[in-house]
Amino acid sequence: MYEVYTLTPKIDITPSDHNFWADFWYYQVKVNVFPFDTKNRIPITSSYKQYQKDRIPKAEFERWKKEDKFKDGMAIYPGKLYLTNQDKDYNNYEDLYLVAVDLDRKEAIDEFCTLNGKKISIDELALKTIFEQHPDDLNRAHVYLLSPISFPGKGPDSKLGIEVKSKAEHGIMFCCNSTHKNGYRYQILGTTKPCILSKSQALEMIQHINGICRKYGLEYGDKNTLLSPELKRMIKNLRLRNNGSNIMILEGQRHSAMLSIANSILFHHYQEDEGIIEKLKSFFDEVNQRFCQPESLPKDEMDTIWSSCLTFVRENKYFARDNKTHADIIERATELILENNNFVTLEESKEILYYKNGVYIQGGEIIIEKEAENIFGYELANKHITEIKGHIIRKTYHKRDDLDANIHILNLQNGLYDIYKEKLNPHTPDYLSVNQKPIVLDPNIKPKLFGKFLKDVLYPVEIRTAVESMAYTFYRDTPFEYFFKLFGYGSNGKSVFTGLLTKLQDPKNISNASISALFDNRFALSDLEFKDVNVDTELSNAVIRDTSILKKLTGGRKQPIRIERKNQKAYDTYLHAKLFFNANILRETIDQTAAYYRREVLISFPFTFEGKKDDPYLLQKLSSKEELSGIFNVLMVALRRILKSNGIFINEKTVEQRRLKSERVTEPVKIFKEEAIAEDATTDEWITKADLYSAYIKFCKNYKIAIKSIEVFGKDLKKLGLTDGKKGKRDERRTCWWGVRLTPEYQIDIRQEKIALSPNSNYLAGI
Repeated sequence: MYEVYTLTPKIDITPSDHNFWADFWYYQVKVNVFPFDTKNRIPITSSYKQYQKDRIPKAEFERWKKEDKFKDGMAIYPGKLYLTNQDKDYNNYEDLYLVAVDLDRKEAIDEFCTLNGKKISIDELALKTIFEQHPDDLNRAHVYLLSPISFPGKGPDSKLGIEVKSKAEHGIMFCCNSTHKNGYRYQILGTTKPCILSKSQALEMIQHINGICRKYGLEYGDKNTLLSPELKRMIKNLRLRNNGSNIMILEGQRHSAMLSIANSILFHHYQEDEGIIEKLKSFFDEVNQRFCQPESLPKDEMDTIWSSCLTFVRENKYFARDNKTHADIIERATELILENNNFVTLEESKEILYYKNGVYIQGGEIIIEKEAENIFGYELANKHITEIKGHIIRKTYHKRDDLDANIHILNLQNGLYDIYKEKLNPHTPDYLSVNQKPIVLDPNIKPKLFGKFLKDVLYPVEIRTAVESMAYTFYRDTPFEYFFKLFGYGSNGKSVFTGLLTKLQDPKNISNASISALFDNRFALSDLEFKDVNVDTELSNAVIRDTSILKKLTGGRKQPIRIERKNQKAYDTYLHAKLFFNANILRETIDQTAAYYRREVLISFPFTFEGKKDDPYLLQKLSSKEELSGIFNVLMVALRRILKSNGIFINEKTVEQRRLKSERVTEPVKIFKEEAIAEDATTDEWITKADLYSAYIKFCKNYKIAIKSIEVFGKDLKKLGLTDGKKGKRDERRTCWWGVRLTPEYQIDIRQEKIALSPNSNYLAGI
């Protein structure tokens, strides 16, 4: 393919010799070059666009050099060279085009260096033509070729990272010795003379790039925009219509356009039959005679183009639309799609997931359809897509248990975090994960607001319980058999707590099935699959009638749970979602066994925040990127601690203590009356409402339960039979409760009992 010059060694030029390289591109390569701040991507001169078609005057170019405008870099316009009769190297060519190929990924370099099954090294390529790189990133390169015909242009893509420019309108190229945005300069690695392709070699190179793009589902060559819709319809029907008189293929476009036309004809109609091939060639020649302006291409050039395309299609017969190649289409499409994507198909449901940004997500079927369409377009029928999906499904089956199988690995936005090793590893599609946290790990960050929030809304002795309950949600098993009840009246922080938990886990990893739905709806359990947390905000309206489901859901991997989805067969799986019940009222459960209270963890949110004390933006502040990263660091320390100690810290150590706390939470005023008001109090005895409420506050703080407002507290006392009234003379009257005398325990310093809105705790400081 390459016409090889005698090697010109790489010239060792210091960065200060930028004018040398400006001369090189202007005088030696014969293209327009202009000053550009390439590191910051800012043109130095605003006049550069006017030189897309016209040669930069020599006087202007020399002035730029004299004013040292090239010191920050330079850019060139690929395209037709500005040749004169004195250019001896190019005497045999009427026109030559500088073709720039920008390769921005290792895969692109590897594919470009592989032709007809043979691969040349970068060093070999650099001996044959101009090859540029900047030394900080060897997975990127510029290749420059000279061609007697222009190449179809190609813009950037996210899959392969290959661009092709052979005309000024295709865009500029930053070139040696400009500074890349990373701070390193572009360098030419080998010869400083670009190789000159013959027309047949140029066509072969276009087909080579076309084949690379087809392999990765990208458009180039045969799908070039030079083919108008009218011409495409004619090619599809093999019939030239009279209404095609407005179609013109102009000089400068003829070779690349006719190459695209030949490819398109063969991709639509190719069969291994000499008669059919001859018919297709005749149609191709007719297109040339009718539409090429100002004159058609010569027969020898047409034969060269046709031969190139015929070879390309035969080597890539899976692109041809022919019943005999049906199996080839299916096989090749399947392999290409699998090369460019990673899929997981769940055996239990046949749902296809695809890998994106470190995690497998839903929507695999749509990706397959898009990829197949990108590769084959109209050559692909619906029956092909169905078969391609079938093959991909059968090649990518995995059981649900294979997903996020290592319960000690957490998928974060910037890698896979090992809980025990405290190490972050790179993402890999080989680790089948469907559960990614919206957290960027930074082990040096500490939370700024988290500790204050917990101190404001919780009792000090329950802060550790709350932190460890949050940490426990990051463990994809339930070895400790807990479910959590968050209890408090009014605006008390529960919603912010569960909202923060949702932010940490990501909403897609949270379910919101109510306890009643889990009892009554046979499909509700499926909502918990792959989820880390289930938050029920309706517990206040429900009575836990049957606790067997709670026992199953908190029982760890000891036994699978049978779940069912609509229109699918039921199957057994393991669920690890931690259950959080958010309630303003707790109703008595029917189950009073030790097994129930051993599982129940009550966390009280005792204080009410209204008006100025309520910050409507608190959750937003707590869930900033930096704060989430800091909170995650705290939770991981807590998680390692509870795994080591085999359980969460709970203030109530025994099952009996937990049962008593549950009773006090369920009927706090009734229990307070029984415990704090003397049974032998006479009707003449009384206590002010303020003093009795202070005693109630002390009762709540003693048992770490939520505190009702003084108004609700008073209503509950009346329901229990207490009578209120007033005591004292007119000027000194106080509201009071009659027939009340406090027990000795609650008579001590009741007037000193205050609600501590910001209690101190040393737990967070410890971790």
